[in-house]
Amino acid sequence: MGTSSENNKLSSLAQLIDNYQDEITSYINLGKVKWEKLISTIRSQEKVQNPTFADEQIWTFLMACGYALSGEAGLRELSKILTGSDVPLPPKPKIWLEALPLPPRRKEGNTNVDMAIGTISQRDNTKSGIRLENTGNTWICFCEMKFNSDIAQKTTHEANRNQLLRVIENALCFQNAGQYSDKIYVTLVTPEKYHDRNTIKSYREQFENYQIHPDKLKHELLTSMGLERKQNDWNYPEDISGLVDRFRMKWVSYEELFRRIPEPPDPSLKLVYEAIAHFGEYFGLSPEDWYQGLLDAEASSGGVLAYTPLMNMLRDRPDDKGERKRVAAQHLPIALSCALQNDECLQDIKNVAETYLDLIPDILACALNLRKDKLFGEWTKYESKPYKDFIVSLDNKMSK
Repeated sequence: MGTSSENNKLSSLAQLIDNYQDEITSYINLGKVKWEKLISTIRSQEKVQNPTFADEQIWTFLMACGYALSGEAGLRELSKILTGSDVPLPPKPKIWLEALPLPPRRKEGNTNVDMAIGTISQRDNTKSGIRLENTGNTWICFCEMKFNSDIAQKTTHEANRNQLLRVIENALCFQNAGQYSDKIYVTLVTPEKYHDRNTIKSYREQFENYQIHPDKLKHELLTSMGLERKQNDWNYPEDISGLVDRFRMKWVSYEELFRRIPEPPDPSLKLVYEAIAHFGEYFGLSPEDWYQGLLDAEASSGGVLAYTPLMNMLRDRPDDKGERKRVAAQHLPIALSCALQNDECLQDIKNVAETYLDLIPDILACALNLRKDKLFGEWTKYESKPYKDFIVSLDNKMSK
């Protein structure tokens, strides 16, 4: 969390950025986001004793500002990080925030792409709408930015259509006059804590499913129940599988993006550069931020109920102890973390312990390991009395 020294580091950030609005917005299109609102949000935190920024929009905005300060050199570096390739910059490169490509499915509203770069231009008569810019050697990168929430598991019109799949399909179908991008990238951006651990189920499972198993991605796209968009100047691609072959995924962290912001050659920009580049050092995601976000989020956005009931996951598996243990090992860390304060999640773990006695040692061992873990250990203060009593009861059973 923020301290008074961190507050001093932040004290001039909003004003410094505001002073260079023209230089920054030469390389950033804010879409539907208003500059004044973003600056106001930062400024309001400058006035509090313990500022905190558990807000992906602010992190994304500040990071984009940092790269924009170096103009084309900054955008070239950002493109390399997000795509993992030396892609050529378009004639008028921009970082597009909160951009709106036309949705591939008829009943779906515009997908709000958190950040996009590449050969992209603005759709006519729109402020936030984007389309492919028809130049030679086209490429696009759509970014899904997550700070302290998980990937939503469903969309309004299709229960099995997750948020990451929707962003991927928008990237695959991105077009202009029937032309699609030569190279297509989708990049997931999260705090390092999420990237380095496999305890965040939806991030890891969905990312690896689509990155490692492109056939699974093709199958989900081809079996989607949503009606494909077809209109005069925009048609759903006839060969979506072929476009998947042009597609690549990458996962990077906010911290890496801040660390690699290049220093602008103009010495007058040094102060604002340093303020942005070091932002992540002082306001990175704390365990408290993560856990509170987990508790507060709706299930569809990765909240506690998105990870439970574990009982249902086990019941749906074959009656095999080895398979149950594998599933439990994968899901117990996050399920127990949710149960620290959430009664529904705790009851779910109790049901597992009562139904599958062979998993009691696994539950107890996982709970004790969480207390010792470098990241999770700081969360023990969140353990409710019913949770503690439950762990004690398991310990007593194991001691008999």
